[in-house]
Amino acid sequence: MTMTTEHARAALAAQLDRNAQWRDRVAERHPDDERNKFCAACLRRAAAHVRALPIDDPRLIRLAALDVDVRCSREFGYRAGRYRFDHSDRRTDDEFVSELLDVLDAEAAA
Repeated sequence: MTMTTEHARAALAAQLDRNAQWRDRVAERHPDDERNKFCAACLRRAAAHVRALPIDDPRLIRLAALDVDVRCSREFGYRAGRYRFDHSDRRTDDEFVSELLDVLDAEAAA
C-alpha cells in the first residue's frame, strides 16, 4: 500500500513527538540538565510545524513516495534526539525537517 501525503505528515509528526517523549524521560532522570527539557520542547514545536505543512509540500510528497517507516530509521532517531540539545544549533524547524527528509532519502537509496 502506498503512503499518502496525509499519512506521511502524520507519521513524521508522530515520530518527532515520540522523540520528544524520550527526551522527557531522560529529563526526569537528569533534572539538573535543562538541555533535555529544551530539546523536548523544540521537538514538539517541530512536530507542530510538520502538522502545519500544506499537504502538497514537496517534502511530504517525497516522503510518501519513499513509503518508509520513519520509526525504523536509526539516523532519523539520532538526529531528532539531538535537535537543539546543543544550544548552538540555530537551524529553523523547517531546515531541520528538510534535513530529516534528506536522511530518509539517503537511507532509502542505500
